[in-house]
Amino acid sequence: MFFLSYATSTLHLPRNSALVSVMLAAGVLAVLLPVFGRLSDRITPRRAYALGAGLFAATVHPAFLAFQTPDVLLSGLVIVGVLGVVHALLYAPQGTLYAQLAPVRSRYTGMSFVYQFSGIYASGLTPLIITALIAAGGGSPWPACGYLVLTGLIGLTATIALRPADLESAASD
Repeated sequence: MFFLSYATSTLHLPRNSALVSVMLAAGVLAVLLPVFGRLSDRITPRRAYALGAGLFAATVHPAFLAFQTPDVLLSGLVIVGVLGVVHALLYAPQGTLYAQLAPVRSRYTGMSFVYQFSGIYASGLTPLIITALIAAGGGSPWPACGYLVLTGLIGLTATIALRPADLESAASD
């Protein structure tokens, strides 16, 4: 809901255009999840997730630049690209990657902890942080943009730091 509020009140996109863009993004996401899941099986969940995190970090700034234009079509394409494609690349390998982080005997607990912890502290707080950064920037989106790039880079770095041997040893425990 944060995005719809931001799109209509700050970006001044027509509500219907924003809703259609989000619906199209959801459709693209639904189609691409199994495609990127298959890709994840081929190149490993770690690599697929790292690719998604890096792509997210790389697309945040261009997306915010596109949002500064009055072009509704461009904004819609960006929404579909980031929420439909980039998010799919991050989300498809996530369950497998999280499961690989914990030994088999405690996998469900470990996976649940990681997923719930990230939901509370990352997803839950992000809209509040972004809103505060936009307010602190006097309405400028660039502090929020920097925050999102930073989170993408942290995700990329943390995923790269996972060594394949760590994931394999957790699977055999």
